[in-house]
Amino acid sequence: MRTLKGSAVAAVIVVAVMGVAVGASSGRTTIRSLVSAHTKASAAALESPGTRTIGIIISTGASENVDVWSQEVKAVIAPFGWKTEVCDGQGLQTKFESCAETFVSQKVSAIVTMGLGGPEIPTGFQEAAKAHIPVMAFGTSANPGYAKDFTGGVYADNIVTMGCATGNYIASNPTLRHQPIIGTDLSADWAGHGYVLGVKRCLAEHGLKYTDLRDTNFANLPGSITSDAQAMLQKTRGKVTFVDFCDCGPSIVEPVFAHAGRSKDVTLITRYDDPTTVNMMRAGDNILVQTTKIWQHAFDMVNAMLAHFDHGTPWPPNSKTVYDPGAGVYGIKQFPPKPATREFPLAPALKKQLKIWGKTWKLVPSSVTAP
Repeated sequence: MRTLKGSAVAAVIVVAVMGVAVGASSGRTTIRSLVSAHTKASAAALESPGTRTIGIIISTGASENVDVWSQEVKAVIAPFGWKTEVCDGQGLQTKFESCAETFVSQKVSAIVTMGLGGPEIPTGFQEAAKAHIPVMAFGTSANPGYAKDFTGGVYADNIVTMGCATGNYIASNPTLRHQPIIGTDLSADWAGHGYVLGVKRCLAEHGLKYTDLRDTNFANLPGSITSDAQAMLQKTRGKVTFVDFCDCGPSIVEPVFAHAGRSKDVTLITRYDDPTTVNMMRAGDNILVQTTKIWQHAFDMVNAMLAHFDHGTPWPPNSKTVYDPGAGVYGIKQFPPKPATREFPLAPALKKQLKIWGKTWKLVPSSVTAP
């Protein structure tokens, strides 16, 4: 778990879901060179973004992808001179609440959740409201009925729509649609469960359904995913399509497939192109990933912060995503060549965005990296 550091004068929290794990280092680019050109502009003509601390609460360290999200947010925020803090929720509601309580006690300026749908931190929301601290959702959309709690806006793809995209992809693939469809669920967390609901919905629209779907334990994802995968493979023979709700799945289930001698039988469709998964794909594992331009949400979120904290602009409506770039399913042949480790790497997009921000805001050199 990452430790909490002292906050600056006006602090902001980013609450994350699905976890923090150590990501692969290849494909990361320093943004120091991207910022230096912008900082040469006349200081008198540029606005100061102020001094702030961004706190990041992640749901579980078992997810490398959420670690990537937090790294990208750090890289996007760093040019403004803002600090970041990370607190790992470890898949436990008590820990989510503890992280939120700590940040609220520091009198932060905002709380942003990554992947948490809302019901995981009821007390945290209440305390934030009492302290007049806006709450934001990042990465995954809110549970039905909980959008009102994200007073700072939602910066995420619609999680059910993402699942639906996977269901439609399977239905449109002449091979995958005729294989048994098995997979895992996470009913305890909307980031996983909402996705599975979307897959089920759009499979049903094409007359298809899961032949075996099993729930997992949020507090012990590696162990529960392993046992579920083993049981489903024993029950289902021949070629199968395995739909995984979590980016952490490939490193867990691919060894299970190999141990059972089923690596060539199983097509794994997982979520998000974290570096470890992409490296497995490059090594020949039969994996497809569903992913999106997640950095677009980081840009939107920072734009909203700048507008609100410096100009008093109201936060975006919390009823829908500010901008949804849409998700797609990709094979390794569709990825950019090495050293890129992602379908949509941050560096090229951030370079363009910094040129825009550099015309208005005072930026500082930064060595923060992200895939």
